[in-house]
Amino acid sequence: TLQYVLPDSSSKQETLNLSLVVISPPRLRINPPNPLPETMNAGEPMSIALEIINLGKNRIDLTEATVTAVNGDVLEGATIQLEALATDEDTSLMAVVMPLEEGTLEVSISIGYINDLGQTEAIDLRYSAEVMPIPEIIEEPYIPEEPQPTAEPEVDWFGRFVMAFVGLGS
Repeated sequence: TLQYVLPDSSSKQETLNLSLVVISPPRLRINPPNPLPETMNAGEPMSIALEIINLGKNRIDLTEATVTAVNGDVLEGATIQLEALATDEDTSLMAVVMPLEEGTLEVSISIGYINDLGQTEAIDLRYSAEVMPIPEIIEEPYIPEEPQPTAEPEVDWFGRFVMAFVGLGS
C-alpha cells in the first residue's frame, strides 16, 4: 500500500502488486573453520583440507574452487573442479601451499556456485598464518674418533720356556 499527498493537499492511497526475488547464499558448513596453523616455517609445504557440507534443503551446484596465496606458492590444488551437492552431502577440497619468506602468509579460497537465477557466484574465504624464518640447521663439527690401541695378547713366557726345555717348541 502506497500513501502520498496530492498537490491540492489531499491524500491518496493505492495498492500496488510487487514481485521481489530474493537470492540467498547456499547454506554450507565448511570444516575446519581455520585450516592453517598459527605459525609456519618458510619453505615448508603445508596441506590445506576443507570439508564442504550442504546444510540447505536444495541441491547446490558447485563449479570450482580456486586457491591463491600471498607470500606463498600453491603447489597443488590451485584450481579444483567441484560437483553438485545434494542435501546433507559433502565433498572435500585439498591444496598444498608453501610459504616463501618470513612475514604473513595469506591464503584465499574462492568456492564457485550457481545461484537460483543461473548466475555464477562465489563464496570467498581468507586465512592467514605467521611465517617464521627458515630454521638454521646447526651441525656439530665432525671430530674423528681416535683409534683405540689394540691390546697385545699376553705372552705365556713360562709355558714357552717349559716347552722349549722339553724340546716341543720355541
